[in-house]
Amino acid sequence: MIAAGNVVRSTVLSSAMDLPFNVALAGGVVAIASAAGLGTEELGLARRHFASGARWGGAAFASVTAVVVGAAAVPATSGLFDDDRADIGIGELVVDVVLRIPVGTVLVEEVVFRGAILGLLCRLTSVRRAVLGSSLMFGVWHALPAWTSKDDNSNVAVVADSAHGGVLVVVGTVLATTVAGVVFCWLRRRSGSLLAPILAHLATNIVPLVAAWTLAR
Repeated sequence: MIAAGNVVRSTVLSSAMDLPFNVALAGGVVAIASAAGLGTEELGLARRHFASGARWGGAAFASVTAVVVGAAAVPATSGLFDDDRADIGIGELVVDVVLRIPVGTVLVEEVVFRGAILGLLCRLTSVRRAVLGSSLMFGVWHALPAWTSKDDNSNVAVVADSAHGGVLVVVGTVLATTVAGVVFCWLRRRSGSLLAPILAHLATNIVPLVAAWTLAR
């Protein structure tokens, strides 16, 4: 289901359909998890862990923000933020920051990978293998989007323009997002709440976009 959905959203659907499609896909995965008997505790949605999730997630958000702002302020690294996806107006930026990224990307991916999939895998195998499995799936989930968007960032496009550059970009993206998945799983397990990886994930997606948009002005 996840694999088929990934192919459809990356190759068939228009960008305008990403949000409703991703939400529907997440709903299907949660329905499967619920049918398998997963409760709020296993999904990371138990209210008693909300405060812990807010603390750990808030710390992660602040740390990511500090790193990104620092990189954007240094001339040697500010060029990394040269991204065509930041070439948008203030209205579209607000929609991205308030709706598309938090709901269509972050909430969907966290509910699917750190909620339903991690919860199901923890029932079938050890926590370590569950974390690795969930994180690998999260990494592969980004393979097709990495390929289709490899020319959006000028620095990435230089690499992708070489003989095997496109493959290198995809492999690098999968590895990076797999590692990020492990970190998000750790936050989920450490805090007991899905809120922690949601806040960390928000920071990694929104703060660089806002920095790139600001630098482009």
